[in-house]
This record gives sequence, C-alpha cells and structure tokens, in this order.
Amino acid sequence: MKKSIRTMLCCIAFAVVLISSASAASQGGGKVTATSLNFRSEASTDATILACAAYGSPVVVLEKTDEDWYCVLYQGKKGYMNSAYLENITVLDYDIGKGRLIGDGVRLRQGPSLDSETITYLYKGTSVKLIGVDGEWYKADSNGQIGYIHSDFIEIPLEESTSGTCTKGQEIVNWSKDFLGTTYVYGGSRPGGFDCSGFTYYLYNQSGIAITRTASSQWYDGTQVSKDELQIGDLVFFSSNSSSSIEHVGIYIGDGQFIHSSSGGGCVKINNLSDYYYLTNYYGAVRVA
Repeated sequence: MKKSIRTMLCCIAFAVVLISSASAASQGGGKVTATSLNFRSEASTDATILACAAYGSPVVVLEKTDEDWYCVLYQGKKGYMNSAYLENITVLDYDIGKGRLIGDGVRLRQGPSLDSETITYLYKGTSVKLIGVDGEWYKADSNGQIGYIHSDFIEIPLEESTSGTCTKGQEIVNWSKDFLGTTYVYGGSRPGGFDCSGFTYYLYNQSGIAITRTASSQWYDGTQVSKDELQIGDLVFFSSNSSSSIEHVGIYIGDGQFIHSSSGGGCVKINNLSDYYYLTNYYGAVRVA
C-alpha cells in the first residue's frame, strides 16, 4: 500500500514538472505576413529592434504573451513579434538550428504524438538538428534518424541578442503599421488622428528625422528619387489632375504599396501605387531617411 502511494506521488510530481515547463515549449510555427516585421527584445513597440524579418520568414512560436505579441524564436534568437503580422502554422518544416536534450531516455518518435512508436532513445546533452515544428513537437534529425521530440525536452542554444540592422526607413514603416485604422482628422498630427502630412510629420520627427509639417513643404525636405528607384521609407506625393500643387503624401512600404492617412478612406490605410487614382495623380518621391 505504501509503495503504491509513493508511486502515485512520484507520478503526480512528474506531471507537475511537465506542466510548469510547458510555458517554454513550442506552440507551433508561424510565418511573417508583413513586408517586414520588427523582431524586438520585449513585447513593446519601445523595445530594442533585434532584426527585421522579411515577408514569409519562418519562426517558432513559444507563447502568446497578450493580445498583441508572440514570444518567438527567430534566427537563433528569442524575442517578440506583433501577432497581427504573424500567421500561425502548426506544422512547419525549416532549419531551426541545433537543439540539446535536457532529459535522459528521451524518445525520438515516428510521429508528433505520445502514442507514436519509438525510433530510439536519446540522452541528456545529445545534440540534434531541428528541422521543423509540429505543435508542441520538434522534428529532429539525430545522426540521420528523422523523428519527433517533445519540446519540453529540447533546449535551443540562443545567440546573443543585439540591435538589428534595420534601416531607419524600415523602422519607420514597421512602426507606421501600428497606426492602421487610425481616424483621419484634418490638421491632426498626433496618434488620436492624422491628416496625410501630419502622419508623416509625426512618424519622422518622433524617429529623430526632422521634416516640415505640410505635404507641399515636405517635398523639399529630402532628395528627389525616380519611381523605379523607390526604397522603403521614401515619401511619395500626389497631385490631382486639376492642380499643379502637391495635395497628398504617404510613405512607400515596398512591393508597390504605400501607407497614408487617407481623407477619402477616413483612416490610415495601405494602397497600391498602381491603383488608378494614385497612378494617374502620382507627383514624385523624396528620400529623407
């Protein structure tokens, strides 16, 4: 009877260990859906940018910290990405890097399930190549044997986290997307509401790049560039057919798109330069970042 009680207590203790470590386990994969997404040191838009992840970049999702942020592994580093620009993909094959076993007699299984058959047993400190993720399981290559290991038993050596190499224009574009849907307000230049030049004025000046307040004056705040030389962060200007003066400004975000505070749309939104109105009323572009 005493032996049975001791056995039951050991089982309960083991279960508690698994539950307490589950918050660090993989929840699956993810892919970046933005043209470029800031990878930050903390779950905040004020946190250090560690890198800029390009569209389609794969990550391991560790946990959702709140409504707006995921804790992820990206290129050997642990950090945070805005959840609005990550697509959850439970099963994702890609080269994650090396992992080390943190338990003895850990099973390499044929599939991502506790019911799946065991291929072999691995021991503490053993290094494996991680080649994918499937929910809470890592797909692993152990000396040519491919199988699955539960993420509770994997430790991934992380690279030192340092500031990334995003251009200032890219940082501004990434930040600008936090304001998507913000109401258009004539004369507005604060997060409560923007007009077109108030939006660009706020973003650039808050980022340490001084530009003037109106769309027509911002045309003279940098170097003019041709349409086929546009870079992320360039200001793009528009003038209606009935006017020779600049009437609208936005920020080029790549892939033929720009972000702007639109009076017609009533908010901050993204449009294509190839859209009929913007194609026919395109005035030019200026590089200030």
